[in-house]
Amino acid sequence: KENYPQIIEGPIVTGVDNLTDNSVTLKITAKTECEEHYKVQRALLKRIKELFEAKNIKIPYNKIVVCEEKNNE
Repeated sequence: KENYPQIIEGPIVTGVDNLTDNSVTLKITAKTECEEHYKVQRALLKRIKELFEAKNIKIPYNKIVVCEEKNNE
């Protein structure tokens, strides 16, 4: 909160909200000044990503492996 003056209350980290095979959803809530919620959201997401990288926590993402079959002709 001290880094983002647009936050009126919070942020409150409720915890893990959902787990899937390729994602972990964290629930974080904060009350912001009018029309500042998107700016705060982007800033918080950036900070979370930086913290994850600093702690070597990998963000899950879908991977696609493409194999090309070669003919011996």
